Amino acid sequence: SASSTEVIKSLPLAQSLWKQLLERPEQLATVAIVICSGATALLTSDLGKLNVVSGASQVAVFVGLAPGLIGLDLMEGPSWLWRSLMFLLIAVAICVSILGLTFTDNFSDEMQAG
Repeated sequence: SASSTEVIKSLPLAQSLWKQLLERPEQLATVAIVICSGATALLTSDLGKLNVVSGASQVAVFVGLAPGLIGLDLMEGPSWLWRSLMFLLIAVAICVSILGLTFTDNFSDEMQAG
C-alpha cells in the first residue's frame, strides 16, 4: 500500500509543484518562511515578546552586521581606521541587540498611569 505522501507526490499537480520547488531554491525558501510564519502565528499569544525579539534581531542585522560587512568588503584596501570602525559598528550593534533582548519591559503601565 502506498503512503499518503507517495499518493500526493503521484498527483500531476503535486508533481509539477514539487518539481518547481526543487528547481528553484528561492521558491522553497519562500514556502519555508510562510510555513514558519504560520506556525509562529499559531503558537504565539504575546506579540510584545515577539516584537522585542524582532526588533533586537533587526538592530543586529540591519544596523550593524550588514552595513559593517558590506563596508569591509566593498572598500578596496581600506585603512586600519576604516576596518576598525566597521568592526566597532558590528560589535556595538550586537551589544545593543543583546541589551534589547535583556531589557524587554517598555514600562507601559507607568506610562498609562502618569
